[in-house]
Amino acid sequence: MYSWKFCEGIYDGAELQNPKTGYDVYFFGAERKSSLIKGLLKELDNIQLSVSVTTRAKREGETDGRDYYFINDDKFKELVEKKALYEYVDSDFGPKYGTPKKPVDDLLCQGKDVILDLDYPGVQQLRALAGDRVKAIALVPPSLKILRERLVNRG
Repeated sequence: MYSWKFCEGIYDGAELQNPKTGYDVYFFGAERKSSLIKGLLKELDNIQLSVSVTTRAKREGETDGRDYYFINDDKFKELVEKKALYEYVDSDFGPKYGTPKKPVDDLLCQGKDVILDLDYPGVQQLRALAGDRVKAIALVPPSLKILRERLVNRG
């Protein structure tokens, strides 16, 4: 079990919670997440989106620090070695993704509730740390054909 610095104390995964409001940290998995998350961010005042790191190239219209933190493979490896990510995907066949701990901790310490935009393996890594504290909402496409079209069209 990992431990991390969280506000004023050290907590283990069972305590992954906003200390001011008592709400859980929520995680989303699957596809069409971005549209739903953007809608929630507009409607709810006390909720923030965690920004992930990635080694992939920036797409048109994306901003570093808003959409992702765009980093190179060496920096990603350093974050993994320092255990500075709550979860990560370290693929030899494509871009790497991860959730940096410090920004999430900072938001929680400010009393914010945090959404993480994750895939299923990321949710499973967090559940290994925090068990039932992790709440996941899985969004699935209407069909595999539509999923394929969406993935191909997004680039």
